[in-house]
Amino acid sequence: MRSRAVVVAILALLAAVVSAGQESNTYDFIVVGSGASGCVVADKLSASGKHKVLAIEAGGASQRDLGGTDFVASSLYYDSKGVLQVGLPYTRYDVPIFTLTTWFDPTPTPLYPITSDTGISNSNAVKLLGGSQSHNAMGWMRGTLSTFDKYWNIPGFGSADALKYYKMSENVTGAMYDGLYPDYHGRNGNTQITHGYYNASAGIKFFQACAKAGYKYIKDIHGPEPRLGCGNNVYNVRRGVRDTTAMSHLKNALKRSNLELRLSTQVTKIIFNNTRAIGVQVTDMFGISRSIYAKKEVILSAGALNTPKLLLLSGVGPAPEISKFGIKIVYDSPLVGKNLRNHHYCNAVWEYKAADQLPFYSTPQFSLDYAMYGTGPWATPEINLACLWVKSSESLPETDIYVSINSGGDPHKMNIMLATTIPEMADGNVTLTSSDPSKPFKVNLDPFRYPSDINRLKVALSHARRLMASATADFGAEIAPGPGGDAHDEAWIRSNCGVQGHWMGSTRMATTKNKGVVDTSFRVYGVSGLRVVDSSFFPGPVSGQLQSTVVAWAHKASEVILASYN
Repeated sequence: MRSRAVVVAILALLAAVVSAGQESNTYDFIVVGSGASGCVVADKLSASGKHKVLAIEAGGASQRDLGGTDFVASSLYYDSKGVLQVGLPYTRYDVPIFTLTTWFDPTPTPLYPITSDTGISNSNAVKLLGGSQSHNAMGWMRGTLSTFDKYWNIPGFGSADALKYYKMSENVTGAMYDGLYPDYHGRNGNTQITHGYYNASAGIKFFQACAKAGYKYIKDIHGPEPRLGCGNNVYNVRRGVRDTTAMSHLKNALKRSNLELRLSTQVTKIIFNNTRAIGVQVTDMFGISRSIYAKKEVILSAGALNTPKLLLLSGVGPAPEISKFGIKIVYDSPLVGKNLRNHHYCNAVWEYKAADQLPFYSTPQFSLDYAMYGTGPWATPEINLACLWVKSSESLPETDIYVSINSGGDPHKMNIMLATTIPEMADGNVTLTSSDPSKPFKVNLDPFRYPSDINRLKVALSHARRLMASATADFGAEIAPGPGGDAHDEAWIRSNCGVQGHWMGSTRMATTKNKGVVDTSFRVYGVSGLRVVDSSFFPGPVSGQLQSTVVAWAHKASEVILASYN
């Protein structure tokens, strides 16, 4: 049996080599990365049939419809000692609902390894078709429209532009659409947007506490009224299954003969002819390296950590920083990898006495609802069931923090998430540790460098306490941080709060090359044939969860790129 397995492995390797030899090595466009933005771009560039497009993904397939294995997010998780454990069995669905774990890493694919001097131990970025969309919490909280006018201040990226592309990307239907402001929502986009499929009793109690504590209810968090008060978050979920752009865009696009997807293929370098990008070097799962060429452009959609890493490895970045690794300088771009941003988060904990969390949800009826109709608690994401948006200071033009109720973990405890949306934290960086593409890159972003950000989390905690003081008797005593005063709260924040997977800003867009890395057409300054379309180009904060904004601007980028070749 053992010798037979060896023979099978050798035959598979030979087949891969033969197949590789038959693959094309020249395309019109090469899209690096198949996450939220890359799938949209690959779809749109190939839609006319005029352009030959290659999408490259470092990881493997994810959902079964895309050639992988569907998973429930709690199937694999890390326990308190950091040991990988097996939770619920695999199913054909993958929405992380009311899990038995406090946190999870649902994919068996390794995370991108990083090093850090600022205490960040996990990039939360994955090598996987669908990118971070395949393991995030599916929150579709847009940035507030005013953010783009006040903080971005880039022509073509204002509030009206943001609304246009948010609507273009979304498919909001049924009763949910009827209860919203129709002028602020799209009905013909690819990505299905919905409220949770199950009105969890804990969420209802949260809203009751909001009303009793005097907070306003927001009927439409993406509508015209200020996002100040309590409201329902929305999710990219289609009939109980997460609706990534890999599913909503790439799956059908791959039926076209002019679009090709290569999985388990790591891009190691951008190939330049002088200062023009003409292709990429890649290494496949068997360690075989080759060059692939683009007649028109290379588009980087590898995310806010890997896009700057690839630019640096290819000689585009701060010359003093990358020349010490023996990398040939193509263009000295001082801001590549700089201006890295993120959002804070942590979970305060209260006792919860009602028997309406797992394991109480594990009933045949709920399983049947999910399997047959894609509804019920098993189809409802556990994160941000209900939210409260507030200002850390009344002098601020808009909200910069929110509090939400998160199920999960112990059924007798309730997590109340504290998060920032417009923190001062915005000066992190991504740097190389080696010229070897397989080596970890370095991420530095100090979540607590600015006292204002610690104050934001303190204010969020105070609002959580105000809510819980108004909540029903089902919510009991505060467990964490617990009583102890201001110094105790700050110590708890420093020990328990960190950053989310909301990386952005590391190849910042600007109207002049001395202030950024890419121009307003997503082109990398100083070179040609190269664009960046992912959250790394964001020139300012996003006062919400990232994926909706990434997808929206990917639609605009696709239009801009295609307009160059009409």
